[in-house]
Amino acid sequence: MGKYGDQGEILRIVVRPSDLSGEVRAPSSKSHTHRAFFAALLSSGRSRIEGALRSGDTKRTLDAVRSFGSKSSWDVVEGADPLRPAHVFSGRSGTTRRIACAVASLIDGRSIIMCDPLAKRRPIAPLLEALRSLGARVSLNPLTVEGPIEGGSVTIDCSLSSQFLTALLIIAPLVGMTIKVENLVSKSYVETTLEVLRCFGVSISGKDLVFEIPLQSYVPSIYRVPGDFSSASFLLAAGALCGKVRVENLSFKHPDARIVDVLERMGARVRRGDRWVEVESSGELEGVEVNLSSSPDLLPILAVLGAFASGITVLRGVGHTRYKESDRIRSMSLNLRRAGIEVRELYDGLVVRGGSPRGSHFLSSGDHRVEMAMVILGLAAEGESSVEGVFYMDSYPGFLSDLRSLGGSVCLV
Repeated sequence: MGKYGDQGEILRIVVRPSDLSGEVRAPSSKSHTHRAFFAALLSSGRSRIEGALRSGDTKRTLDAVRSFGSKSSWDVVEGADPLRPAHVFSGRSGTTRRIACAVASLIDGRSIIMCDPLAKRRPIAPLLEALRSLGARVSLNPLTVEGPIEGGSVTIDCSLSSQFLTALLIIAPLVGMTIKVENLVSKSYVETTLEVLRCFGVSISGKDLVFEIPLQSYVPSIYRVPGDFSSASFLLAAGALCGKVRVENLSFKHPDARIVDVLERMGARVRRGDRWVEVESSGELEGVEVNLSSSPDLLPILAVLGAFASGITVLRGVGHTRYKESDRIRSMSLNLRRAGIEVRELYDGLVVRGGSPRGSHFLSSGDHRVEMAMVILGLAAEGESSVEGVFYMDSYPGFLSDLRSLGGSVCLV
């Protein structure tokens, strides 16, 4: 489902204050699913992907894999031999678009990578320049990539996105490559990429942001996608604000597992096990200062928690989130002001003075994480809220149904 209904009307989520209690299972990780599908595409045989996230963004990656020549389903992906030039529509998925461009550079032929207009604001130029330096022919409007590239050395500036590096790491084993990285953000997501590639038999060594990737082959694998702390963070925050929530199916290796430590610092009651976390409201949260450079996806929900916390919450290190699905710093600033909260934008984050948020009409700005964060705010705010746009399907299709199972008053109109 997109933003608009069958007659073109704007869809919105109506949220009322709720007491939550219960247990849910975290959805599978979107980040791991994207990477596993592309790694399986480049393998020489059949891979099984267990527990892949079925969402709008990952559907775009599955379609891209098929376009490059793979016979694939949500559970089984055949390596494409040979890869064929493709016409890819990546939708709103920046990950799909960036990795598809890199894969296209391996192919002796011209591929076209189209996207939703909302995704065109997301940076891609540093990756395209790196591919050009390796011998790819790249043109714009529409975005086309023609290979094949040759192995060699390349330097990439990752100040706007670590996905530029992820895209190069995924294709590097098939040509041999030395990658020098400058200004890396979201380093923990690069670790996610390396973990997936290792599961598909790839050996990569890296030191001081220089990655040496010898020529090698991907090995078909049985890959189990872990639970997604990025999505679970919204449910855990809801527990801290509105009652008691337990989330199962979690892997603490996920970059956004950091939310658990931050919730503890803010004063929520937290219990954790091997694959689960339970969060309960303590009645009052305290403001914190957090550098989120390695876990930028937590910015929207931590801004919401800060809105309810006593004192000041400072979130830094996330200047690159201005180039996500929306300018997340600006989007959250504007929405919190609508809720009556004092907030100040930094060039790389937010300063939030906690208070008593009130219900209002909030804007998703086409951003699934902003949208879900404002739904959680609505569950704990004074009065009814609404959130315009339905983008949670990009990453967490079960978001509203999971909230309802916990007792949340949320409905789509």
